[in-house]
Amino acid sequence: MECIILKADGAIREKNVPVAEPSLALLPMAIELDDGYCLKSFFKMLRTYPVYMEISMFNPVYLEQVGPFIDLDTTLPCHDPDTIEFSKTIEMKGFPGEPAIDIYTGLNGRKGQNLIALKNFHVETLLGVPMRLGKLKHIIFGDTQEILEFKTDYTLFEFIDGVSWGLSFLFNPIECQLRR
Repeated sequence: MECIILKADGAIREKNVPVAEPSLALLPMAIELDDGYCLKSFFKMLRTYPVYMEISMFNPVYLEQVGPFIDLDTTLPCHDPDTIEFSKTIEMKGFPGEPAIDIYTGLNGRKGQNLIALKNFHVETLLGVPMRLGKLKHIIFGDTQEILEFKTDYTLFEFIDGVSWGLSFLFNPIECQLRR
């Protein structure tokens, strides 16, 4: 499968050539994240290629929220996750009940081998946390003790839509934080 590379500065490279104009034709292509890619890179990409903002209704709100922090050389400190992991899960269901398969993406923090829910973090504090693509998790009939994991590809559309959806569960903007 042909792959595009998402660069840390927000640029997209196809066949090692920078993509100048955003194109919907890139959405089904597999992605790789360049070294140094972090959540800030994701927002730089949305700003560089505004057509991708339309993938999620949350994107304009996030970009406005983090806009003042995107071009800063420093980021707010985040002491919990070492990385932010984007992953995909396939869950087979069917006993009891009607057989079904759910396919969904997830966005979690990771510290060592432990997953950390990001819901209590402010997006501004996660901007400098490196991102990585995780493995596909396969859950069979609700057995979360024996989850199978596989290497998989992620498309640009899955990544933009999934990260945006995952961020929608984060806490309020940092301005809403209670002061001590």
